Amino acid sequence: MSTGGSVTRSWVLGLVLAGAAVGAVALSGGFAPAGRAPGIEVAPGEMIHLTRWDLSVDSCVFEPSQGGLEDAFGRVVISLTATNTWKETQAYLNDSSYAVDLPNGDRLGASTGNYVNFADSETSGGFDPGFTRPAIITAELVSPYWESDEPVRLRFANETQSDGFLTAGDWVADRQVATVTVPCPALDVA
Repeated sequence: MSTGGSVTRSWVLGLVLAGAAVGAVALSGGFAPAGRAPGIEVAPGEMIHLTRWDLSVDSCVFEPSQGGLEDAFGRVVISLTATNTWKETQAYLNDSSYAVDLPNGDRLGASTGNYVNFADSETSGGFDPGFTRPAIITAELVSPYWESDEPVRLRFANETQSDGFLTAGDWVADRQVATVTVPCPALDVA
């Protein structure tokens, strides 16, 4: 009665199964670098499809501060085209659906805890379902601006309705689906 062969086979089988599990995790992206931004890179002007929106990023401009305020560094104005694909009128683009990464290192948006003004001055009355309208995102800078023409990166996420006790029905970010890098030249304010 020899048991050496069955013990060897069980070790080999265990190693093969462990290798298969590691291979499956690696193939599904489980060992991807943690710092890499998820979502596909989309060119400015290309359509991005989100849970409640079809969006395209049209342009970006940096408006330097013209006042004498010591804490005012200007603002970034990002122009978009937005279509509400949801069944209800939306007052504005939900702040959980995007964030703005500036060249000076500032990260703005709901997920970062930094302030972004979600102005849509061209869309008073909101976004009715099925209609395409212009929209703008403005980000007040909290630190000095950068060299002219450096790009701004926008990150877009799908949304889902929260089922939390205090937040039931609120829209929250689900997963990032796209990033757009757009040139952001400075306006001449002379």
